[in-house]
Order: sequence, then C-alpha cells, then structure tokens
Amino acid sequence: MSMGFGAMLRRGVLAGVVWSAAFAGAAAAQTWEMVAGALGGGWYTMATGLSAIIQENNPGLTIRVVPGGGLGNPTRVQNGVSQIGFGLDFLVSEAVKGVDPYRTPHDRIAHIGVGYSPTEHHMLRRVDGGPRDMRSILTMPGLRIGAPQGTSSDTLTLIYILKSWDRA
Repeated sequence: MSMGFGAMLRRGVLAGVVWSAAFAGAAAAQTWEMVAGALGGGWYTMATGLSAIIQENNPGLTIRVVPGGGLGNPTRVQNGVSQIGFGLDFLVSEAVKGVDPYRTPHDRIAHIGVGYSPTEHHMLRRVDGGPRDMRSILTMPGLRIGAPQGTSSDTLTLIYILKSWDRA
C-alpha cells in the first residue's frame, strides 16, 4: 500500500512532536548526535528539520546531524556514538534480535517510527511471450536487477523484499 506525501508529512510532524515532548526538560547545555542518511539525501534533510524543531522546544539542547545509513545507524546508537538515529523497520528488528547482518543483539534501541523511502522499485518484463509470474521472472537465466550501491537503504530494502517474497 502506498502512502501519499500528505500522510508522510503528517507522520513526520507527529514524530517531531513526539520527539520534542520526549526531550522536554533535557538538562542544560547538552549536545546529542543524530545519525541520518547520506549528506543531502532524504533522511539527512528530514533529520536537519526535525533537529531544528526539537532544539526550538528544548533550550540548551544541541543536536548535531551526521551522515549515516540504514544498515549502520542501529549500531551507532547501540554503541552510544549517536543518541538518535534514523532506521529501517526490518533492519532495526534484525539489530534488536542480533541476527544477520548484525552480530549481537542491540538492546539500547528504541524505535518510534518508520517511513518508507520514496524510491520506487520497478519490475519490467517482456510482453512477447516471456514469463508471466514472479517466480518465473526472478529465476530466469540472464536476469539483471538494477539497484543503487549495495549498502544503500533502497538496495537493502529490495533484497529484503525479494528474500521475504521467496519465503512466501
């Protein structure tokens, strides 16, 4: 099911209000690190805006936004390098459980929300008698799948979708 921009914006504002309320009463003169996504990307832009909202409502709290990624962010929070981090639901779940791609359970994670990347996954197939179902398409010889770099959240999400689909 697709979520429209308005719904995503409402969820983002709601998350900002929840975070701001959670940080109310923070001790004076604290600096926290928020790990987001790639510099200039969607998560980084959202984290910058969210940190501004939180800081406006919490005098003395400074939030420094740093680049990160969906795979590494849970471990940065777990290890205390970053106090706040963006994450993908399935990777946060795997981190908490301590299963692949994570080596140990992450017990310092508190996940309050998730949003899916606006990147679309397009599936194209031949119309001249080629395979007609997903299993046939995904197992055909010579299949090529184009995706961003292997460590990007979008590629990790695509891999997770394909692995989950195969188990269905």
